[in-house]
Amino acid sequence: RVDRRQRQMCIRDRYGLDVHLELEDKAIEDEFKQLEKDLVNKKHKVDGTKPPQQVDLTTVLPLQDDPQKESEYITAVLSRVRFSKYFYQIWRDMDKPKCSALPQVQKIIKLALEQIKIIASTEGLGKLPDNVFELHISRRILAGSPPRKIDYLSPSQAFSQLETLLHHLSELCTVTDHKTLYSLSQMFSHISDKNTLSIVRSRLMSLVYQGEILGKYDLTELIKETGTSLYNIPKLYYSKHSLMKPFLLQMGKMYIRTFRVLSMNKARQRRKCTRLISEWSRMTAEADHFDFQISGASAETASAGPHYFGIWTMDITLRLMILYLQIGFELDLYNPHEYFMLFWYLDNLFSQRVQHHMYILEYNEKEKLSVGGGKKGKKKRPNKKVVNLKKPPKLTPFHLELLIDRTLCRGILMFLAVLLLSGKLKEPQFKFGSPELRFFRRFQPFHRISNPPPFNWAQYNQSVDFSKLKVDEVLDGALDSFAQCKSHIEKINNNTAKPPTPILSKLIADLLKVCVSNSLQLRMLKNNKKHLNPASKPNFDFTAHRYFPVISLV
Repeated sequence: RVDRRQRQMCIRDRYGLDVHLELEDKAIEDEFKQLEKDLVNKKHKVDGTKPPQQVDLTTVLPLQDDPQKESEYITAVLSRVRFSKYFYQIWRDMDKPKCSALPQVQKIIKLALEQIKIIASTEGLGKLPDNVFELHISRRILAGSPPRKIDYLSPSQAFSQLETLLHHLSELCTVTDHKTLYSLSQMFSHISDKNTLSIVRSRLMSLVYQGEILGKYDLTELIKETGTSLYNIPKLYYSKHSLMKPFLLQMGKMYIRTFRVLSMNKARQRRKCTRLISEWSRMTAEADHFDFQISGASAETASAGPHYFGIWTMDITLRLMILYLQIGFELDLYNPHEYFMLFWYLDNLFSQRVQHHMYILEYNEKEKLSVGGGKKGKKKRPNKKVVNLKKPPKLTPFHLELLIDRTLCRGILMFLAVLLLSGKLKEPQFKFGSPELRFFRRFQPFHRISNPPPFNWAQYNQSVDFSKLKVDEVLDGALDSFAQCKSHIEKINNNTAKPPTPILSKLIADLLKVCVSNSLQLRMLKNNKKHLNPASKPNFDFTAHRYFPVISLV
């Protein structure tokens, strides 16, 4: 037999203290208000000031026995009560429908941050409590979970983590500024890159999807807006097939699954990406078939359809493949001798994204310039003339983002090629396995899909043959790539008509650091060949950016 306490510890889904309170919001608010009022009256009595309301201060009891420390103790307790009140209001208001209270939440977060400073200044008046957590808390974790070590944070660490948490919650309040699914996915990646607490990431997911996007946007309508803003899909295109709404709903469900994965920690993201890649790849085949049906249903587009949905879903698949590889750098899963192979694959994936988007951009530009052959007022002929563009179409900030990633990745790839040609980056000889097997294992999830077709070992070997090139030629090519990357970044920063968002500004600032630093290292190698002496070794620094290293010889 076991006593009641031991039986309770065996109950599943119980994690230590039961903090569920069956109280209404008004009752909790009244308790905070009364407690705060009592403490304020105590402070008035100590300071000898008159309270705003008629209160008999003679009936107010002191907080503790030492009169000289009374004021400090009241300030300490009052700051903690106010912080608790603000913290409760933050979580309560974030649950309001349609994200209606987020501006108010930002104001409350500022008040809470002010109270943390007061709490930190009165830290010496208290002490750490004993036995806050039960020693056997791990028994209450679901079966199959490893034991979790409970450790206390120091007061300074706790205050720092609380401040970080509140700053991240303040960033979540800007989620309503994102009007497309693409910008929302950027928001998820941005929050995840900050190594936020799981409660912040899950709160972001609950804010974004409340049955509708942000509680007020219809999912299918937001997909249409995303397609129009990124791919210039004509609104008429969405009404060309009777099955358009079910297809958009299916696509919306895939987006929600993607958001859920992006709200996870990095290790779990990488595991879940493999399944998402397969699902979006299958969706690409369906979307391509759907585009063909739309093109065949209209005489105007039967000859050369743009295949908007096929390219759209293919682009998401490519983005997830890139994310899968890049997270490996952050988790430190790769050895330096594998970097060349990885950046080669990434360069090909980025190039496919650029190729697809440039095709759509040129197709839309030709559609605008195509002439129907009739005069004003006459009906246009269904067969349009083929138009050759006299100059490249104007690139949007979105296209410049793609080109920045591609040129930076290619510059790093060619920098690694310089190290290979100079003998600085050598592949170790392993007793077991082969380079071909390691190539297959690194990109194994991509070999399970057909769209896009995976690259194989033969393609890799054929494209990385630098036997006919000199080190100086490859070095100049790397410098050109970094110069192009810097030029694209400047175009985004100088775009006064549509300035970059705060998230994009931070991203391109980090990319610019990597670009300029690698350019300087290459120029040092070019002007002073003694840096290529046998004793120097390559160093890869991922401080400036998580996925693109600054390479140097030390």
